[in-house]
Amino acid sequence: MANQTLQADKNIELFAMDDAFEDHLNESLMNLQEPHLGGEQSVYKGGKFTGFDTY
Repeated sequence: MANQTLQADKNIELFAMDDAFEDHLNESLMNLQEPHLGGEQSVYKGGKFTGFDTY
């Protein structure tokens, strides 16, 4: 869903992501960044949260 949202408008910023496991979160973030590199879309790297409390 985040990928579709980032494609919807060039002024969209992804501010926070969460996952129970840090490796899954990093992989998801990389997958989102790849199609949007060079574009105006932004994926904020400071809003990464991990652990079971994120749900």
